[in-house]
Amino acid sequence: MVSLLYFCDEQLTVLRRDNILKWDMEETAKGGPFPEILDVDIFVNCIYLTSAIPPFISPQSLKDAGDSRNLTVVVDVSCDTTNPFNPVPIYTINTTFDAPTVDVAVPYV
Repeated sequence: MVSLLYFCDEQLTVLRRDNILKWDMEETAKGGPFPEILDVDIFVNCIYLTSAIPPFISPQSLKDAGDSRNLTVVVDVSCDTTNPFNPVPIYTINTTFDAPTVDVAVPYV
């Protein structure tokens, strides 16, 4: 079993495999946006995309979720910000080692 471990404020936090919602092509076949993604705390996108698909999440889905959204961190391994097929079109710039995070402007009602 692979666990992700990290320390934060002297507490050990373990993300166990049974706490991870795993999706593949079958789960995304209906097309997005997927409100279920807004229910998780961390979303990791790591797909190889060669054709257009509906986005997994969008600025509008973030807006529609309002304060009920749990999602606070998006790890976009694919990082297709300039790809017209980008499934996570919530930001338009890539991160760097010097600036490893990007704040996402969430539209408000």
